[in-house]
Amino acid sequence: MHMKYPARTGKASRGAAGGDGMHRGGTHAAADKQREQLRTAQRLWIQYRDANCLYYDLGEGTITRLDAGECMRSMTEARAKELENLGHQ
Repeated sequence: MHMKYPARTGKASRGAAGGDGMHRGGTHAAADKQREQLRTAQRLWIQYRDANCLYYDLGEGTITRLDAGECMRSMTEARAKELENLGHQ
């Protein structure tokens, strides 16, 4: 039988796997802080997007509503791609 990956042995392997509990707990705490910071950034980004696109909505003429909608759509699409790329780093 052929094994694709060698078995982990020794103290270093147990630590890397979270055997001592320190690595795992530290990772979860860091991930929680990072997740909360992303939520804060996203809330602020939404405020920025809304304020930025309001410029178009306050213009004169019938096309301003379409311009404002396109602003919202394009900025949201760009942000979605940015957030998607965060998962690939």
